[in-house]
Amino acid sequence: MAVQVLIGDRFGRVIDEVSPNVREVAWRLNKIGRATLVFSKRAAKATARNLQHGNRVLIRFSGDVGLPDWGGVIDPPRMWSGSEIEVSCYGIEYLLQFRRTDKTRAFDSVPVGRIIYQLLRETEAEQGLGLTFGAIWTGGRAHSPRYHFKALWTIIEELIEAERCDVRFAPQLARGRITFQAEVYDRLGEDKSGRWALKEGRNVTEATFTEQGPILNDFAAAGGGTTWGEERPTQIAYEQDSDQLYGLRQAGQVYSGVSQDTILAIYAESEVRENAYPHTRLDLTVANRTPATYTRYGLGDVVRCILPTYGFDGYDQAVRVLARETDGLAGSCKLIVEEERSPNVVPKGPGGESIEE
Repeated sequence: MAVQVLIGDRFGRVIDEVSPNVREVAWRLNKIGRATLVFSKRAAKATARNLQHGNRVLIRFSGDVGLPDWGGVIDPPRMWSGSEIEVSCYGIEYLLQFRRTDKTRAFDSVPVGRIIYQLLRETEAEQGLGLTFGAIWTGGRAHSPRYHFKALWTIIEELIEAERCDVRFAPQLARGRITFQAEVYDRLGEDKSGRWALKEGRNVTEATFTEQGPILNDFAAAGGGTTWGEERPTQIAYEQDSDQLYGLRQAGQVYSGVSQDTILAIYAESEVRENAYPHTRLDLTVANRTPATYTRYGLGDVVRCILPTYGFDGYDQAVRVLARETDGLAGSCKLIVEEERSPNVVPKGPGGESIEE
């Protein structure tokens, strides 16, 4: 597998091109990606300057491979053995775990895309991570959060969960500098299930088919308050078809820092939408072959998955790509995909009364 690996300093300025064994490269939707580079201890370019923690990395695959660029940062652990140095790399969003808001950072009726954009602009102004900005989705519901010394990546994860949106940090190389374009989407990817497929015996060489729980179809989200009287806001979401199929499955959670009904409704609906039915998740090992070569799909895309020997009657459904990983040696990739599902979630107010959207 032909791969180019560029090393940048902590400001993204390219300082060298190296030739390690690329042992692992993983892209994950709304999660922190990872790569592992292995150098011989005798390699001339395995230097303290090149392998400094905080340095940037850009991994580029040749066109015939069909995999996208991967970019990130070197950080611990770094492991030394008798003959090798194993270097850990993480997607640039990893560093957002170590950037925080001020003592109080409040937003008033702002969509999640605007919140993410503003927080990233502020952290970039404080000390640059090499972020630029691309498409920023500003739809969805208005949010009014207050943050107190809170890690930015934790905030972004919560906003992704609340609005079911997608965030991507796309690596780029421009004028000798590695940068990362931050993008927020209502939904990343395209529905390609009518054109491209992952098929057992063709481009799927191995598969693990898992039906996961838990099943929840009635979820209560309660806000903060000093008592459990009327002053404490509560919202309930319910999915009738799931109830009829599996029986009533209830759960609830207190969100002590939330006082708005609209935010609680988002949390409740999100829990039911995610858990009203068993998750059909598949771990696939795939080859760069038809009926869908690597270039035909990426993170967030929906493709058809055909596994005649899986499930009670075979499996043929549309699935969304959640993660992709290559080991850099075998020439194959591992995918995590999940079946598309759209439960009919009904938002309810306190005591089960229906509320208007």
